[in-house]
Amino acid sequence: MSSRLLYTIIFGFAGGVLTRSFFAVPEKVYIYCIAAAFLFLISGFFIKKTKVFLLVSLFVIAALLGVIRYQASENAIQLPYEEKIGEEVILEGVIANEVEHRESNQRFVILTNDTDTHVLVSMDLYPIYQYGDVVRVEGELKKPENFQTDQGKEFDYVSYLGKDGIFYTMSFAKVELLGHEAPSHFRELLFSFKAKLLAHIDAVVPRPESTFLGGITFGSRAGISAELRDTFVRTGTIHIVALSGYNISIVAKYIQEFFAYFLSYYFSLAAGAFSIILFVLMTGAQATAVRAGIMALLVVLAKSTGRTYEITRALLIAGFFMVLHNPKVLAFDVSFQLSFLATLGIIYGTPIFEKWLGKREGERSAKTLLLKIKYFMRDIVATTCAAQFAVLPFILFQMGTLSVISFPINIIILPFIPIAMFIGFGIAFFGFLGSWLTLPFGFSVTLLLSCILSFISWGASMPGALFSIT
Repeated sequence: MSSRLLYTIIFGFAGGVLTRSFFAVPEKVYIYCIAAAFLFLISGFFIKKTKVFLLVSLFVIAALLGVIRYQASENAIQLPYEEKIGEEVILEGVIANEVEHRESNQRFVILTNDTDTHVLVSMDLYPIYQYGDVVRVEGELKKPENFQTDQGKEFDYVSYLGKDGIFYTMSFAKVELLGHEAPSHFRELLFSFKAKLLAHIDAVVPRPESTFLGGITFGSRAGISAELRDTFVRTGTIHIVALSGYNISIVAKYIQEFFAYFLSYYFSLAAGAFSIILFVLMTGAQATAVRAGIMALLVVLAKSTGRTYEITRALLIAGFFMVLHNPKVLAFDVSFQLSFLATLGIIYGTPIFEKWLGKREGERSAKTLLLKIKYFMRDIVATTCAAQFAVLPFILFQMGTLSVISFPINIIILPFIPIAMFIGFGIAFFGFLGSWLTLPFGFSVTLLLSCILSFISWGASMPGALFSIT
């Protein structure tokens, strides 16, 4: 398929999904679109501009299909508990996702037995529940509501939960365990494995360093305090503890370079790709992790092959299938939007920043330690600047904040993040042999992360570190 046809279909479909995300489209518009598509196509034969009119026709049809796909996802929504909103209800169901342990509570989504409806439940920290537990929950049934952020922006919480099929919430619920019957034994195995890895980290690394390490290695936000999260936001480093394609690509890149010392180019490339797949599985194969993994694979391919044009096509095709699977991620999933923009930034911006920082064409690999450190720092700075510039306009619009110290702090701390991640992985896996073996590594990574957190806290305390953009 030619690039023009491919881009016309992808952007037309995305345009239709985006339009339907915010506006209702009457059925008569479908007829108008089909008529317009045929009109453009027929006009092309008479005006002898067949290709142009063919592309316009395909764009209109693709946009119509995008509208239809989004409408189909809306038609599939079931709201069986509308009459019980605001009432005390008792529901039974199975915990259908990984339990999220926060600073003062735990949250999980149950799939009800009677109506197959997703309900977001929050309760006290104890007793601890896990994926696959069959529970009875009692509490006031509510519908999610949008809220104002600290910067005065309205967060569309309704659509944010709606993209995952969640339209009901229950806070401060009373929960009773009835049994255990996991919907997917494979996901249960993954979640259990991830919990053991995090437990090995907690055994030798104190808090808050352990929660920080769990975030950068496995995307866990369990136990991260509101104060620490605000510190990350003020310094523009919140992306470090999120499951992003950038974080995963860092891991894959250095695994690939490690194997390149004694394996062929293609084997080292395969090792990098395999590490991404393994990482996604270790994090529980959540939707956000899968998307981040796909983005990271494309970043590794782009950096390894240098074929920016082909990688861009692959990125757009991957995005197309993600939107086709769940059309609501295009407009209402911030993590998808940030990953997509950051990936584009890394693919296109990194080579530009590398040239500005002195990289020459045909530059050979470093042979001395000093050159390796120099090239490593240049790669970190170039990649950081590229990703930050790509997402900056979106962050200003979506979140209404501008961290003026984000660039220098990210450039200083990011070279140490891969080191902490690799030590974290070592602690998590060698912890199966005993905590006595990982204790020295726990001490070293605690010291490293303590320095990083202290530096981030110092940056956040600087006057004027964060500006609100109205």
